Amino acid sequence: MLLTYSARSRATVVELLDRFHANPWHSMRAPIVITVGALLAFSPTLLSSFHFDDYSLFSDPVVTSSSGWWEVFRLERTRPLTYLTFWLNLRIGGDDPLGYHVVNLAMHLAAVWLAWSIFRKVADPNVAVVAAAVFALHPLQTEPVAYIFARATLLASLFCLLSWKDWLDGRPWRAAAFFGAALLAKEEAMAFPLFLFVEWIYRRHDVSWLRDRVKPLSAMFALAALATSRLFYAESVTKGAGIGFELGEITPARYLLTQGRVIWEYLGLVAWPAVLNFDRGFPLSELGEFTAWLAWIFLAAVIATSVWFAGRHPQTYWLLGFFILLAPTSSVVPLADLIAERRMYLPMLSLSLAIGVLLKRTPRPVLFAIGLVLCGLSFQRSLVWQTEETLWRDTIEKSPSKVRPKLQLARALEATRGTGAERLALLRQAKTLAPNDGEAATELGVFYLKTGNAEYALAEFQLALGSAPSDAQALTNYGAALYSLGDIGQASAAFDRALRSDPCHFDARNNSILLANALGRTDRAVQLSRAAPGCRYTPEQRAALAARLSY
Repeated sequence: MLLTYSARSRATVVELLDRFHANPWHSMRAPIVITVGALLAFSPTLLSSFHFDDYSLFSDPVVTSSSGWWEVFRLERTRPLTYLTFWLNLRIGGDDPLGYHVVNLAMHLAAVWLAWSIFRKVADPNVAVVAAAVFALHPLQTEPVAYIFARATLLASLFCLLSWKDWLDGRPWRAAAFFGAALLAKEEAMAFPLFLFVEWIYRRHDVSWLRDRVKPLSAMFALAALATSRLFYAESVTKGAGIGFELGEITPARYLLTQGRVIWEYLGLVAWPAVLNFDRGFPLSELGEFTAWLAWIFLAAVIATSVWFAGRHPQTYWLLGFFILLAPTSSVVPLADLIAERRMYLPMLSLSLAIGVLLKRTPRPVLFAIGLVLCGLSFQRSLVWQTEETLWRDTIEKSPSKVRPKLQLARALEATRGTGAERLALLRQAKTLAPNDGEAATELGVFYLKTGNAEYALAEFQLALGSAPSDAQALTNYGAALYSLGDIGQASAAFDRALRSDPCHFDARNNSILLANALGRTDRAVQLSRAAPGCRYTPEQRAALAARLSY
């Protein structure tokens, strides 16, 4: 018996090895190669700096507080699970960007592995391999991996994948729990239950499964509704949230009309990713704009065709699934940024499967070559994200008529002690592009104030104040310029107005204490050092306010 068992064991091993070498695409080699490829493609992000909104994490009193682990779950805050990971990053590694980038890249690699395990269950092996490679290696994935603040998208997608896996494995209630976690990471996952529902109907061709899954599925839709309500509440109590129905000219109708063109732009970037841009200049559509309506007509035709084909060929459902997953950010709820590459991460799960179906009969050498090209393009794009300067120079080159990239590059050059002449040129270019833009005027005013041109600074701050007369930061800047010019009375009045507008504004309070000390009003300085009830400051800000009393 022992000899017989050993012979069978050897035969089984030989058979497995033969299958492994004969069909490497269907073995464990495929996900390992794809995951290693993703690691190599995005490895430059590990040495990247922070970017743009990343810096706001270190001025967030909740993230910097020792009690932040539970405060992130307050009702007025969104994305609590994501901010919990930021809080943990800060506790473990401080403000070293390496730890933050390690977490982002690890999340992407985990998502790739989960995607592979799911794709094998919902598609044939060739489709699964192609889809996993596209999802893992496509350059469009660079922004969510390289941009720390985009971790919310990675984390939400990761929980959606866990939810999808449990849904397929017959654990619907655990799937609902993971979906709830996805919503706590980022609310843009809210369409995922609809994606599961429609996908299951197309693949099963019946609704008998509802008997076992109607309750957990209903719970998922209820969670999505609660997350939406919470999002709108948080938006209503948060300044500059960048979402909602009070974004000036970005009305729901114009935003929806614009998104037809945006979706075609996304699809174009999937097909031709050589023109990626962190801050793309994308104009808001007018209600009577013919090309915008035409974009929606063609898009509606594509969606209708997807519905028709999916009913007869379930494997073609994935294009329709892409539109479902993209709907939360490309529909009727306005967002300040009309287009953002990171919003494609979760929809790429379904679109990658659609691409896999399209390319499943392509010869393997050709597919391998495509994978190498994608890997190389992602590596190159990751290098663009190395520093603030490299990122914003690339953005300016691709969006020369946009103001924000010029302002951000000027800030980056200041941080790296770049030449004042180039910074001034960038700020003047921004001012020329948007002569009435308060942010451009503010940045130019700050430059003038720091270089000793207080009169020029005052003029710029006056312009910024004209567009936002009750803005605390604009009032504080205006007061600082007045103080530099020796107008103490007007400076004090400006600081007081700023504190009335926002009692918690750090710069206004800090400057008011400095002014009180300069005037010998110690009692006033002591009073100001005690923040108003409800005010929260970072440890550095609290230390700065306390230090002012020793002057």
